[in-house]
Amino acid sequence: MLYLIHRIGRAWFYLCTGYSFVVLLAGKGNGIVLYALKHGAVWMFLIVSVVAATVFRRLGKRANKHEHPITTNRVYNSSGGMSSLFGGLIGLASAGVYNSGYPVLWIAAGSFIGGALTQLLIHPLLYAAERLLPSSRRHRAARLALVKTYRREAVLAKQRALAELEANEAKKLEMWNDVLTPKARELASLLITGPASLEANRGKIVDMGIEAWQIGGAGCMRHLHSMAVDVCKQEHGDANTAEFIAPCWEGIGQW
Repeated sequence: MLYLIHRIGRAWFYLCTGYSFVVLLAGKGNGIVLYALKHGAVWMFLIVSVVAATVFRRLGKRANKHEHPITTNRVYNSSGGMSSLFGGLIGLASAGVYNSGYPVLWIAAGSFIGGALTQLLIHPLLYAAERLLPSSRRHRAARLALVKTYRREAVLAKQRALAELEANEAKKLEMWNDVLTPKARELASLLITGPASLEANRGKIVDMGIEAWQIGGAGCMRHLHSMAVDVCKQEHGDANTAEFIAPCWEGIGQW
């Protein structure tokens, strides 16, 4: 029943808000209500109230029930829509007091003001006041401490994973260096000077590329190529042989 009243109150609030817009655009009505609706500030208040109603409703859904025991209460949230209905009754009574010829307009304006004030004034103030309660402050402090702990643990876990990855990478490079050093020296010693010597040594170059691919894929092949270039430069003063390695490895794995 409370949920039904809440839904009816919300629908009534938006219906009255739309009706107020129509009256303002049509220029009908008279008295205090229409005079107020003719001002731009009321337009802004109308727009802000609708936006604020949506925002505070979403905040209420995300709020922690221990930190906000009132605004997250089911009865409070369900009966909150009744504010526009009470506002409509007050508007009807005011229309009778002022002998207005537009009671429907007064009802709509009263419903809008009642619902808007609830969302823009009462609910925010109550939401803020709950944060000052001792129990709410304790729960908030505990929640923030827990979040801080989780974040610290997440950072430490990332650091441990990164350190483990770097250690594994270092071990892999060390293993590659041990296995590939003699192969890099063999590649550098080929001293290819032309097409004839290239064709004579193509089989060795391809075989070593396949071995490197089997050891560690394209990354291992690149490492072997880099080592061969360094050996060529250090021992022979140039990298002529290394220039012929990459074209011979075309088609091996993902090279």
